[in-house]
Order: sequence, then C-alpha cells, then structure tokens
Amino acid sequence: GIIAITRKNMSNVIPGVAIATALMPPLCTAGFGLATLNFNFFWGGFYLFTLNSIMIALATYLVVNYLRFPNHKYLNAIKAKRLKSYITIFIVAIMIPSIFIFYGLVKKSAFNRQALAFISEVNNVEGNRLINNSYLYGSDSSTIELVYVEIKNSDKEKIQLKMKSYGFENTKLVIYDASKSVDERLSQMMDSRNQKQKMHALEEATNNLKKELSSSKDSLTKLNSTLKDYEYYLVPIKDVENEIATLFPNINRLALANIIQDSDSALVKSPCLFVNWKGKMSKKDKNKIQDFARQRFKNDKLIVIEMP
Repeated sequence: GIIAITRKNMSNVIPGVAIATALMPPLCTAGFGLATLNFNFFWGGFYLFTLNSIMIALATYLVVNYLRFPNHKYLNAIKAKRLKSYITIFIVAIMIPSIFIFYGLVKKSAFNRQALAFISEVNNVEGNRLINNSYLYGSDSSTIELVYVEIKNSDKEKIQLKMKSYGFENTKLVIYDASKSVDERLSQMMDSRNQKQKMHALEEATNNLKKELSSSKDSLTKLNSTLKDYEYYLVPIKDVENEIATLFPNINRLALANIIQDSDSALVKSPCLFVNWKGKMSKKDKNKIQDFARQRFKNDKLIVIEMP
C-alpha cells in the first residue's frame, strides 16, 4: 500500500496482492482451525498472520523513511520513548518463536538433502536395485526406509556403514527385501512400527504409574494424618489404669473412646477418658487426672468425663 501511494497513478493491485498472499491464507487457516477445533492449525495460522503483518509494517516503515515522508512527532519525549520500548518488546516477543521454527526448518531441509544424497548412493548395491524409498524427518527421531528387489544381510551391513558416513543423528534405517513373501514383509514392517507403539505404550504406562504413585502418596499422607489422631490407642489402657489407680485411689474404672462434638457447625472427633469416681469428683481432681492423661497418652485434645 505504501508503495502504491508513491506512484503517480495509484492502484489497489499491489495492496490486493499483499492481502491475498500474505494475510488471507493464514487467516483462513486460523478460521479452519477454529471451525474444526484444531488449535494447532489456529495458533499456527494466527501466528503467521501476525508475523506477516509485522513484516509488512516494517517494510512500510523502511519505505516511508527512505522516501522522507514527514514523521509523526510526540511533544512528550518520555511518552515517545515508552512507546518505542513497547513496540520493540512486542516485535522481539513475536520474532523469537520464528527463530526456533526457522531452525527446525533448516534441520529438516538438511536432513532431506542428506537423505536424497544417501538414497542416490545406495540406489544400486552389488547389483541389488532399489525399487522404492521413503524418508521422514522428526525432531526426536527420523526414519529412512529402503525397498530392494533382493538383498543379502552382508549388503545391508554395507548400507548401514555408508549411512554412518552421512552423519545422521537419531535416524533409523529400515531395509525391506521385496523377494520375501508378503507375510514376511508385513511382519517386518509391523515389527518396525510395533517398536514405536511399544515405546508410546511404555511412556503412557510410565505416566499413568506416576499419577497412581502421586495419588497413593496423597492417600498415605491422609492416612498418616488420620493415624496420628489414634496414636493414643497404642498406649496400653490397663497399664494407665494401674498408674492412675495408684495416683488416684478413688477411681473405680476407666474407659477410653472417641466422642463426636459439634464445633463451629462441624462434627469433630475428640479422644475422651471416662472415669468412674468413688463419690463426687472435685474439679481439682478432674484437672489433675486430665493433665496426667494428656501427658501419658500424648494427646493435648484428650478430655476427662466423669461417668456414673
């Protein structure tokens, strides 16, 4: 558009071409991604649209400055500086993902170029003619598949050695022998693919096991917390009864249990020591028994209740 308005005869052809080639296709892809709920398509298309828009704006900026158009000037220098900072941060944030994408494309292009050169070299090995081939690049692992009319194991080893000289990293080479029966070839192909499926299943099983272990750990933590509320039961009640009877001769018998109390509109379990006392138990005696019982059972929440 900025180039078009610099011409004597202004035309909408150039802006139209820019919109049709740089902006509409990624927007259509983003729309398709939304319509099919494929968010990889949506984010990829929308990112490309944003990147192209920035590049168009950058081209406009360069042409405007080259043609010495009058620039907009801010009276407030601080506001102008802040605006430039915002624009710079936004452009850098948008450009960073494109660097990684470009790096991935360069690696893929290099792999494809090496794969074609390698396939061209092994097209005919000791009279074994290559009848089909395929190669697939992956960021984690790549695959090259070769199909020969007939090939010996010794020739397969030669091909493997040649492949190493090309410097392929994390690349699997699969060689098929077309002279074998269909069942044997299918079995060979399935073995190759089953390895990937097994690895995927193993990763999935590992993730599930981690989730189960995490869940079990949470359950164990809750059980340990609950167990602490019942630790006082581990103290032999008969021993405590004899000790208390020695200290407090007026006690006839004891009983230990949990009681349910209403606290702040919630039901709470509290440990309770029931005491049968000869005659009337004084408040002082009750407090002494309660202090002793709390220390003996190691539970500060324990309370003493007199029972008939």
